[in-house]
Parts: sequence; C-alpha cells; structure tokens
Amino acid sequence: MFDPAAVAQATAGHEAVLSALGGRPWRRTPICAPAIRNVTAAMAKHGLRRIVAISTLGAGDTRAHVGWFARNVLFGLVLRSEVADKEHMERHLSATDLDWVVVRVGTLTNGAAQKRFRAADDGTIRGMGKIARSEVADFMIAQLDSDAWLRKRPVIVY
Repeated sequence: MFDPAAVAQATAGHEAVLSALGGRPWRRTPICAPAIRNVTAAMAKHGLRRIVAISTLGAGDTRAHVGWFARNVLFGLVLRSEVADKEHMERHLSATDLDWVVVRVGTLTNGAAQKRFRAADDGTIRGMGKIARSEVADFMIAQLDSDAWLRKRPVIVY
C-alpha cells in the first residue's frame, strides 16, 4: 500500500478497487490517505474508474452526529489520528474524477449479517450504531454495480 509500483501491479487487470484499510488507535502513522493516493494513481494508470472505500461514522460532517462522548473523547482523543487519516482519504477521493463511494461505518462487530441495516447520507443517522463486518463487505461489494451512492458518503448501521 505504500509502494506505488506494488499497488500499480496489484490493480492491473482488475475492474475496480475495494479499500478496507484502517489504522489502530496506538499507531500515529497515517495508513489510509497515503495508500489511497497510491491506489488512485494506479487506477489512473490502468484506466480503472470505480473505488469503494471504508471510512468511519464520526469523520467529516458526521462528527456532530455521534454524541458528546464519541465526539470529544473517542474521536477527539483516542482515535484522533485515525479519524484525521480517514478524513484526508475522503478529501483526496472527493478531489478526483473517479466513481467513488465512501462507506462510513459505525462500530464494527463480528456478528452475522442481519440484512436490516440503515444507510443514509443526510444526517438522519445519529449515535455510534453497530454494524457487522460481513454486512459492510456485502454493502461495499453491492456498490461495484450500483450508482445509488456514487460520489456520496453513506453511513451504514443497524
């Protein structure tokens, strides 16, 4: 992800990119923003148009929707670097002419998909809802063939 040549080689021959990159609270090295710059450069080199990338509820304009504790403690202190990294990634994608979808997720769980999640980008989802990783994967894969959320940042939670 940090080696542009390796990323270009990995994208060659494919039709789209799914990015599920993320960091850890104790790591201060940005992961998503530098990696997505390499990914978008590789996409341009190989003529790929579609990218679906995971982000977090609490990034960007959704920060106001997560509640006081999450806004000030979780995202303001503990996950500050990770959220900033996701926001930089989102800004980079927004500045491209690619067909992107940024999927903002609540708290990830290992539970089974419930097939009854909510998706919205209009501020109606409030609080740090939960969502199964398998559900996020299904949603992201569905975006490869759908324009419903094209160039948008849907939040998905139960």
